[in-house]
Amino acid sequence: MENSHFKKAVVSHKFLAQERTLLANERNTLAYIRTGFSAFVLGIASLKFFEGDIFFLYAGWVAVVIGVLFILFGLVYYPLRKKRLSPIRMNTLCVILTHVYGYTWTGTTRT
Repeated sequence: MENSHFKKAVVSHKFLAQERTLLANERNTLAYIRTGFSAFVLGIASLKFFEGDIFFLYAGWVAVVIGVLFILFGLVYYPLRKKRLSPIRMNTLCVILTHVYGYTWTGTTRT
């Protein structure tokens, strides 16, 4: 009885840790996109407000390019990380269904 409770706790802990990892990846992606938009807007503002100063003109274009790169990095890299985590999540889900709740892939109970 005590061993069964321990197995449930360990499997549940692993599953929750993987869910936290997925949520952290989503949060990081949104941070990249937010930072990219901020840099992009800063660059556009620099281009509009300081049209006569060559230094701010170049700084504005650099900020625009960096902003676009950050946005693209966030949008492209997130699906790659999510795909890499998906097999881990499915294995954990299979373990939870099999060991904790007594179901297999076909939905029948264990004997």
